[in-house]
Amino acid sequence: TLLGYGCTSEPSTLGLIYGDFDKDYGVVLVDTITVDVSTVLLDSLPTSATGTLLVGGYKDSNLGTLRAEGYAQVGPGDTWEPSSQSRFDSLVLMVKYSGYFYGDTTHEFTLDVRQITEEFKTYSLPQFWVDERQYSALYSPGSLYNLSTTRYDGISLGSKKIRPRPSSSDSLVIRLDDNLGREWLQLAQNKSENLTDQSKFLEYFKGVGLLS
Repeated sequence: TLLGYGCTSEPSTLGLIYGDFDKDYGVVLVDTITVDVSTVLLDSLPTSATGTLLVGGYKDSNLGTLRAEGYAQVGPGDTWEPSSQSRFDSLVLMVKYSGYFYGDTTHEFTLDVRQITEEFKTYSLPQFWVDERQYSALYSPGSLYNLSTTRYDGISLGSKKIRPRPSSSDSLVIRLDDNLGREWLQLAQNKSENLTDQSKFLEYFKGVGLLS
């Protein structure tokens, strides 16, 4: 009995059994490939409408000191009709941890709340280049970007020294200025449109900035 076998390291012919082919197609081994890449500008990363605010900073050996500020609009919420006998107690900002963090969270820092003094200005980058290729996989119309800045009041509405607990289910509570709270109570008692109408409210109180 004679048993024989063989093998080869040469590329084999592809098994193309359908279609009209008059030539064999082989597999060719190459050590060079062409990669299509694109460049994303640092100021073209959309950061708005993510549901998360990043606040803080860290030092990078290559990039230096980096800081992040968070800006947010707030609304009047459900109809609030306090009686004329209501008395002011306190006004607080409650922020929930998202669970996300970057860097070392063991250091204590002060979180400061400021009142935004100008309307939010969003921008829309072109969605496509002139050749109809996608401008960026991160395309988002009407966005704020990572280098966007918004003016805020120089006087603090409230601050708190914290040590971040990103995995905590508790909320971060910061007491805000009593004068603002008393003003809102009076507006609510007078049924002012500044509190009952969303667009009027955003003209009256444009938002808050969170700084570290």
